[in-house]
Amino acid sequence: TMKPLLSVLLVLSSAISLNAEGEDIDGAKTIWKPVVGDTWTYKVVVEVLEGTGLPEGVEGQKVEKIDGKIRATYT
Repeated sequence: TMKPLLSVLLVLSSAISLNAEGEDIDGAKTIWKPVVGDTWTYKVVVEVLEGTGLPEGVEGQKVEKIDGKIRATYT
C-alpha cells in the first residue's frame, strides 16, 4: 500500500521544513529559504518482487521489470 510511502514523505517534509526555518541540522547552514508559492517535486522509487500489486493509473508513475522485480518510480 502507499501508507508507508506517505509516512516517509511526511517525515522528510517535516525535516526539510525545520531546516527551511533557518535551523541548522548537523551544523549545516541553510542555503535556500523557501517562500509561499515555491513548489517541490519528489521522486520516489519502490522495488518489489514481481507479482506484487502496485497502484495503477498514478500520474507520473513509471514501471519497469528488472531481474524478477518491479521498479516503480513516482514523480
